[in-house]
Amino acid sequence: MHRTVVRLLLVWAVWGTGSPASVPVERLAELSGVVADSGGRRVVVRLRAMDDNPLRYYDGYEEMTGPDGRFRFGQIKPGRYRVETATRGLRLAAVTTVNLRAGEKRRGFKVRVAPSFSLCGRVTGEGASRDGTYAVSVYRLIPEYSVLTQRHFLTTRTDGRFLWEDMEPAAYYLSAPANRRFSEAQQVTVGEGTPAGCSPEVQLQSSSCWVQRILGQIGASV
Repeated sequence: MHRTVVRLLLVWAVWGTGSPASVPVERLAELSGVVADSGGRRVVVRLRAMDDNPLRYYDGYEEMTGPDGRFRFGQIKPGRYRVETATRGLRLAAVTTVNLRAGEKRRGFKVRVAPSFSLCGRVTGEGASRDGTYAVSVYRLIPEYSVLTQRHFLTTRTDGRFLWEDMEPAAYYLSAPANRRFSEAQQVTVGEGTPAGCSPEVQLQSSSCWVQRILGQIGASV
């Protein structure tokens, strides 16, 4: 009985991880294609596993395009993947997914990119630090689970202005430094139809003893 249990554990260790090494080579897939509209820039292309990955942690593959924008993934475990890019100033033009079958060699796959989104604006009021800067909190909403995550801190310049580049399409909540209640946070949404540029006005009024406002707008980087 003891030997049987040990053998089962060894089988799980070798085959249960789901890594490409555990899949016969003839059943692995390939994907090649080109990134369009990158302006000649080299782009990092990622394939994020969608199956058995509910929390969306990074679990996949990564390649960089050549000077001609072409990329190739070899020996990919069959399954569903979401295509992502990770290059400053660029984002996916639309949500892109791919379903790769065992032994499939997919060619001519096109990925389109566009200028990335940015958040800019300014904070006014009392409560700045000694050097005149503010700390703005930004939270990202994960709608599938109705939770906020990935808190990001923005430190303004001494004139209260701030800039956050390369934001992913999503809903965000901005909180000024003196806020005491999260209900005072301002929601902004990044996505299709978002205007270009960084002009006012997203406004947040604090209910604390300090009078603060946060001004800004989500827009495409220019």
